[in-house]
Amino acid sequence: MKMNDSIWFSSLNNGLRYCLLSFVLIFSSTVFARPYVIAGLADYPPYSYQENLVIRGMDVEIATTAFNRAGHEVDIVLMPWKRLLSSARSGAVDGTLGAFITEERRTYLDFIEPEPLRWIQMSLFTYNKSAITNSHLSSLKQRKIGVNRAFSINADFDQAAKRGDFQRYAGNDIHQMLKMLAMQRLDGVVHSKQPTLFYLREMGLIGQIHLVEPAITKRRGGFMSLSKALVVDERTSLKRALQKAMLEMKADGTLQAIRRKHSVIVKTPAITEVGG
Repeated sequence: MKMNDSIWFSSLNNGLRYCLLSFVLIFSSTVFARPYVIAGLADYPPYSYQENLVIRGMDVEIATTAFNRAGHEVDIVLMPWKRLLSSARSGAVDGTLGAFITEERRTYLDFIEPEPLRWIQMSLFTYNKSAITNSHLSSLKQRKIGVNRAFSINADFDQAAKRGDFQRYAGNDIHQMLKMLAMQRLDGVVHSKQPTLFYLREMGLIGQIHLVEPAITKRRGGFMSLSKALVVDERTSLKRALQKAMLEMKADGTLQAIRRKHSVIVKTPAITEVGG
């Protein structure tokens, strides 16, 4: 303040001084508050994807709603999985969408528990008249199975691939792997059930490719998380607000409504025999 400003301020009574300072603090926090930047997996419908330059999906809508209810703005960005995790570790983004909880990830991610954004199962898909008759790992012996290069399916599947029980084809593009499967250049593809159904419908391959049940993996939650690079007090406050918002959304039916809205329901031939 200048000298005249100081004299003017000191002439005010305590009540007016308090009101003026409160206004300045509230105005400053509003002006300088920034949206939180949260990263989702690119090209992963129906959970997080871009359509007509608009970022959409189940994870996106749930996270945006939760942040809004918590009183915060959020910007959702999409990127490949490995870059998503490294960006959260470094603090380049403030959090992530849809990650499974692991002890290693807990070292740099603070998960918004107990309610996940959605539940995920990894399922096996194969072509019509395939020799694969069930989803047990023994049915995959000597087969060529496509899996996203960045994905870990589960310990049993990953170890069987390392032993050479079957050939793991590490792909980067699920569209390409499904085309290879339809052409019988792959014997199977293991991928998240909902995204794969979305792609099969989009590519016109419903009816040519079978879903093999039960799923390869048990149901696991994909959670929203915050980067531990955020200041502890800020992160703790935001986490509590998001936890509260997610539980309220579950209680009032908002979560279920958003999940139903984005779920892919299509009829595809299914093999349901369970192998030994």
